[in-house]
Amino acid sequence: MCELLELGLGFSPELTVYENVTLYAAVLGYPRRDGQARVERAIAFAELERFRDAKLKSLSTGMVMRLGFATALQADSDVILLDESSPSGTRNSSASVWLPSSSSQRHKTVVLVSHDLSDVRQFCDRVVLFDAGRVVATGAPDAVIPRYLHLIGTAASPEAAAVE
Repeated sequence: MCELLELGLGFSPELTVYENVTLYAAVLGYPRRDGQARVERAIAFAELERFRDAKLKSLSTGMVMRLGFATALQADSDVILLDESSPSGTRNSSASVWLPSSSSQRHKTVVLVSHDLSDVRQFCDRVVLFDAGRVVATGAPDAVIPRYLHLIGTAASPEAAAVE
């Protein structure tokens, strides 16, 4: 089974962290027998235990994204597709970076679509670079990122990569 997730999609800013995860858990099909335990694990994985009763609107965007990711990891899916929905700046939207990575949670494969090179470096084991729908490079982040920077017209220097 595969889940497609836009982090935080389906969350309500007026509900608490706990209420949102419980509601999202039902949407993702957490089994009844251990659904509550998975809700607790998701909140703990997102490191939001102390915000459990806070309304989502009081959290930062990053906290909400962590919560969405943690909630998705608790679902019974072998593959999770994450779509970064906010490319910005000078990044060329025709050059997408897809990042397969293994999650430590029950051997899930996470595929992240992103232009955020700091996330690529931090979270990814392998990168596949697409341009106009075709694969132009694959490999470790440090090998593919310079190719991406060249493709979008940014100098492939370590300083430029750090800015991205």
